[in-house]
Amino acid sequence: MTKAELIKALEEFDDDQVVVCLDRNGGWDNIELVEGFGSSIAIQFGGGSPFSDE
Repeated sequence: MTKAELIKALEEFDDDQVVVCLDRNGGWDNIELVEGFGSSIAIQFGGGSPFSDE
């Protein structure tokens, strides 16, 4: 997904909503850092599902 595609996909949501990333098993994580990575954009996660049952 390109940056433009991501921005377009997020347009339908309120600006104050939190963005999280999910895996196929329902685990999720917060975005901790967004930075340049060569010719790409890297999104780094916080390192755990803070509200999971784990």
